[in-house]
Formats: sequence, C-alpha cells, structure tokens
Amino acid sequence: MMEDHLYCKDFHEPITQKDKLENKTDMEWETENRKSVAMIQKYIDRSLLEHVSTYTNVYGLWTKLESLIQKKTSKNKAHLVRRLMKFEYSHSHNMIERLNIFKGIVNQLTKTEMKIDDELQTLLLLSSLPESWDTLVVTLNNSTPDEKFSMDSVTDCLLNKESRQREKGLNNQFKANIVDNREMSKNREKSGHEKS
Repeated sequence: MMEDHLYCKDFHEPITQKDKLENKTDMEWETENRKSVAMIQKYIDRSLLEHVSTYTNVYGLWTKLESLIQKKTSKNKAHLVRRLMKFEYSHSHNMIERLNIFKGIVNQLTKTEMKIDDELQTLLLLSSLPESWDTLVVTLNNSTPDEKFSMDSVTDCLLNKESRQREKGLNNQFKANIVDNREMSKNREKSGHEKS
C-alpha cells in the first residue's frame, strides 16, 4: 500500500534504484529521495519508526522496512496467525476499521507466502464477532448457497447491520428527545398553573 502511494506521487524510483538515475540531476534525485523518506515516515506505524528514523536514503529505508515487515520466518508467520486467531470484536472500532485491521493481518500473511482462502478468512472473521451477532451468522449460513461463505457478501452484511444499528440508535435517541421535550413542556405547564 505504501508502495502504491509512492507510485501515485511519482516517488517510486528511489525505492527501486539504489543509485541515482542518469536522467536525473543530483538535486532532483536528492529531492525525490527526501520526499520519499518523508512520506514513508509519515505513514508507517510508530513502532517501526524508531527502527528507521535515522535513514535519509529511501532505498536503505525501504530495504530495512521490508526486512522488518515482510519477514518470511516461521516466528513472524506464527505471530501473524496468532494475531488473526485472537482477533476479537471491539466496541472501540467501527466495523470498517475492524475489517481493515483484519484484512491487514491477512495481507501480511499473504506477503509471507501464506495464503488463507476466502472461506477460511470469512469464518475467522465471523468467529471474532460477539454472541449478540449470532443471529446474523445463522441467517448468513441459511442464505449461502452450498454453505460456503464469501468474504465480500459477509463484509457487505456486516457493514449493513452496523449501519442499521446506527440508524436505529439515532432514531431511538430522536424519540427519546421528543419524549423528554414533551415531559418538559408538561412540567412547565404545571408550574405555570400552580403559580396563577
């Protein structure tokens, strides 16, 4: 994803070329290099920033990040699988944030050449939901052809359910405000009659 940002901003050459390109002046190369370093440092996780904060050459920085993030060691794979298995529903994140975190872990596993098929991803995601979402899981199970879940359809359902819950919460809050306002009006009327 970071690499895509660099390509969009035309800062990708310094991460792929260790030495200056012939068609660039020293100043152009240095400027592009520094902008690339700044962009990477702006977006990387704070836990990684300490490991790469001294780099001024983007090629070296990129190589270091790749070695830190995309290690294909058994230890790194085990850590990512553990994170995926322990992934749980949290009320501190909305559903899109949760899905992004989940998909980020899956993508990191894919980069370590460990692929998780669509149905297993979906089952892991559904198993991370609290019991209050069980009705949705049963409904999804009953409505899926061949009893195979797809990540796209489940993602859509989860986002729709959260949206409906949010709307319902807003409607309930609106109704509660109306009731409160009516009660306040009645109390004012009673107070006005008692004073007369």
